[in-house]
Amino acid sequence: MALCEFQEEGFKASKGFVYSKKLCFLCLLANHLCRSCESNIRCKLCGKKSHNSLLHYEIEQKSHPDSLSTPADKDLETKSPVTSSEEKTVVGCNVCKKPARGTKLHKVLPVKVWLRNPADFILTYCLLDDGSEVSVCTSSFARRLGAKLTASKNVQMCTNNGVSEVRHLLPEMHIQGVGEPDIFQVKGTLVQDSIVDVTASIPTTGLANSYPQLQDLTFPDLGESRVVLLIGQNVQNAFRVSDWRYGDDNAPFAYHTALGWALWGIDHCNEKETETTMVCVNFLRMSKLHEPATDSCETVLNILSQDFRDVDLPQLPSMSREDRKALAIMEGSIKKVNGHYQIALPWRDDNPNLPQNRLMAEKRLHGVQRKLLTDSDLCEKYCGKIGEYIASGYASPVPQNAPVTPGKTFYVPHFSTSVLTKFRVVFDCSAKFDGVSLNDKLLQGPDLVIDLLGVLMRFRQEAIAVVADIKACFHQVFVAEEDRDAFRFLWFDKNGVG
Repeated sequence: MALCEFQEEGFKASKGFVYSKKLCFLCLLANHLCRSCESNIRCKLCGKKSHNSLLHYEIEQKSHPDSLSTPADKDLETKSPVTSSEEKTVVGCNVCKKPARGTKLHKVLPVKVWLRNPADFILTYCLLDDGSEVSVCTSSFARRLGAKLTASKNVQMCTNNGVSEVRHLLPEMHIQGVGEPDIFQVKGTLVQDSIVDVTASIPTTGLANSYPQLQDLTFPDLGESRVVLLIGQNVQNAFRVSDWRYGDDNAPFAYHTALGWALWGIDHCNEKETETTMVCVNFLRMSKLHEPATDSCETVLNILSQDFRDVDLPQLPSMSREDRKALAIMEGSIKKVNGHYQIALPWRDDNPNLPQNRLMAEKRLHGVQRKLLTDSDLCEKYCGKIGEYIASGYASPVPQNAPVTPGKTFYVPHFSTSVLTKFRVVFDCSAKFDGVSLNDKLLQGPDLVIDLLGVLMRFRQEAIAVVADIKACFHQVFVAEEDRDAFRFLWFDKNGVG
């Protein structure tokens, strides 16, 4: 039932709707009665704390069926005639209290704010609220800045507590994250006596050290105990995310925005049940004053319904900077040569400076030789597999006078798998020489393995399952010629193992 239907069907219908949904008559939220409601809401028409303004009985008799105007609205209509081009701003803010475990972390971060001269900045905390389309600051903060405020025109703040006017705007200020290069100009900031209370979301280095994925993050202590600035979508580029930290399912996230690192999620280090303020600034738009009240009714209902929507955030896999670098190297170097894909190695550094480990590779080969001489069956399989690599073009003999690529030549030792498993020759890229292995110099890259759970679920979707395999899949992808010296390995000449 829409809010405008309350007025059309009368007080009894609206009262019946609230009864049927088991809502509080005061804050219109569920799970408690009006007499136990902890909200400070009062009816704006009679001042009583027994019902919401939307459920005031006199609305049916004194208000026009298509209007939700308050006495303040009527003053605006009589004192300032409205033309078709005039607009008003409606800001929706939902605040409720309920017991919750852990501390809710919103995206709060330290910033520098100034009016004209960057040297006259003020350090404070701001809330990045991607659900708000405007920025808001407190009047005390505007005074600290020494800002000259301008009178706002037809701007109203619509919350569960009622409708209040926004009388002042801060025309222009500048904002910059601590230690960040980008500077943003913020225009038309709404000035209020107070904004949403997200003090518990102020980030600290101690909090970051409580979670493994956040331990490399540090946050300055500004000595501030309140968040006095809210940045909305009118500063869109401030929300750009260049990096992130994801942990376990129950750990908070960290996002590196253009204003710095911000934490988001639930801090479970404090699991005791506390009285926590849940804040959601979730709606802002421009609307014509002469529009029918239906849109305003839907607006208020949408604001109220935010408390009843369960939103599941998917746990998407993320890539680190190293993963993105490795992927960029592979995507930038991939090409097809003689029917095979060829890529460059994802080096950590352009000059890997690999040690000369030929002596170590020779010692490992002599160990393999002793083992093969005592097991003729294993020797036959081993020699056959190396011969297959060469015949198939997966490996090629290195000429005696072949030049050595400085810093990129490495001899990879090899061995065979256990007799209890399928025979394979294993190239040991994790073997260390002088404390360095080939794997140490290469980026691991992102995990692109298909999730086994997804495979099993899709296996049950249809009546027939098809399984396929790529022969010698690993060897089908060639290494770029300039990197092949890093995969040298030693083997016996035509005279054989003996």
